[in-house]
Amino acid sequence: MPNPPPREVIAVRSLTVSDLGLFVAQRQGLPSRQRAINVNARIARVLLSRRLFEAGGGDFRCVSRFGEAVLDEIRPLRISGKNWRLSGARITDPAFALLDSKDFVLIRTVEENDGGHPLDVTFFSRSNDLVMQAGLASVVERSLGQSMALFREKDGLFPFLAQHCPATAAPLVARPGAAAFRTGSDHHVR
Repeated sequence: MPNPPPREVIAVRSLTVSDLGLFVAQRQGLPSRQRAINVNARIARVLLSRRLFEAGGGDFRCVSRFGEAVLDEIRPLRISGKNWRLSGARITDPAFALLDSKDFVLIRTVEENDGGHPLDVTFFSRSNDLVMQAGLASVVERSLGQSMALFREKDGLFPFLAQHCPATAAPLVARPGAAAFRTGSDHHVR
């Protein structure tokens, strides 16, 4: 009997000032040196396979979208001290300068991702889409705990969130502690 297809999830984070350090345009004047988006441990436990969670994380194909800007790169989701972080190279695209604290990021993937599925990361800002930002705030605000909420396929809000956070095909296999590199448009994991 074949395995059932993996179930999708969408994690929603209300960005904090410390999350903004990932974006070059935001670095000056920030009190934090952090260059990552925090992911609560309870959310990381659902996003990562048991193997990757126990190994402290892994590298994933990460497709980040903000308005017309799309970045397709390898990014680590790892534990750093007591916090889980989606980090990697600084984001230099000037479009991301519009992001601010209390804006939203949606992270779409499958439950217990072993690295074989991408992380689709979509940002929404009051600065460029006030209506969408307000809509997101009104539907997820009650679910946020420590700035994050998780929505599974079976949850009533999942279809609404999914239509605003497109899924990427073309999985990439990641291993714990794998060093990622890029050649042309291909992604590889060592």
